[in-house]
Amino acid sequence: MAYLQMVSDGYVWCDHFENVSRRRHGKTRRPDFVFERTDGSIAVVEAKGTHSGARNRLNHYLHQTYHAQVSPHLGVELTCGIVTRGYAIGAWCTSKKKAEFIIHHTAVQEPEGDAPKVDERPTGSVELRRGNYLAAAGLLFGGEFAKALSTRTWDVDTATFAVAEWIGRKWLLGLRPPTRPQWLGGWVYPDDRDEGPAWREFSGYALDLEVASRVLRAFDGQGSQDALGQIRPVPASVIEKARENDGAVFPDGLALIGNIYDISPIRELAWNPDASEFFDPNLLPSQRHLST
Repeated sequence: MAYLQMVSDGYVWCDHFENVSRRRHGKTRRPDFVFERTDGSIAVVEAKGTHSGARNRLNHYLHQTYHAQVSPHLGVELTCGIVTRGYAIGAWCTSKKKAEFIIHHTAVQEPEGDAPKVDERPTGSVELRRGNYLAAAGLLFGGEFAKALSTRTWDVDTATFAVAEWIGRKWLLGLRPPTRPQWLGGWVYPDDRDEGPAWREFSGYALDLEVASRVLRAFDGQGSQDALGQIRPVPASVIEKARENDGAVFPDGLALIGNIYDISPIRELAWNPDASEFFDPNLLPSQRHLST
């Protein structure tokens, strides 16, 4: 949930803190994650959550966490840059479907007078986007697939994916694992949720199909990771429409679908690395260019 909050705030995933730290920290407690913003600023994040207890108790705990585990690392140089902001993010889960974020963070210093502005870099370097979408793949399909994607060792020839329409766009659904399941043959309807194993594997996450095609192109063993640099933020109108339909869509194309019954029937698609596109494996090759 901290990841979703940071992405919503304009950050992209960088790494776990211990992987980018340049020094040993002794007894100093470390934060969980590192994120980077498009202006090059680095933020460290510690995530907490609770299903019980009072809100003010969690708020007090986050205050302590920020000062003990986050603020000591402000100004520290990591392999990806110098830490300029810190967050202690808590999720107060009031029910199985609802959570309130409580966030303690570094105060923002506004430039005075005619102070020079920080030069902005292009929206997200390829390396940062690589980490961001590998994290998204982990949310959708699990850590093993994300690792295989990172090393380009995933089985392109046998992997098939579940795709459906929601809020007027096509989405790659987070169904585990992304191989040909026994239950997926042609179409699967949302009404089958209570009868088959399909929905027990649904993670709740989805990725915009156009974004997904560029991500797979970058990791299919033949494409270039420059494809990640071609990804454009999801329009604000789509983000708003998702909110109106009890879901959430983030600028990087990751979505959280609130009601599975709102999606269209599921289709099975495979990936063609030679053409860098999805296709329907149940169609003849001459028909596949019409499949998506």
